[in-house]
Amino acid sequence: MPREYTWLDKKYVALPNVIGMSKEEATKTLKGFKIEYSGNGNNVIYQTPSGGYYVPEGDTIKLLLD
Repeated sequence: MPREYTWLDKKYVALPNVIGMSKEEATKTLKGFKIEYSGNGNNVIYQTPSGGYYVPEGDTIKLLLD
């Protein structure tokens, strides 16, 4: 039997790849997500989860800056 979804269910969205973007560009692209930054630079060199994965809306995305 197919599962029925309600408004309480989490919506999953495809996560954009922001590696190579500036911190400002990445912040705009990931609007609606919580973002944790590591490093002191201005360019994104790593993100987790990786771009292309489906993650719950509003999930936390970790970015490493160089």
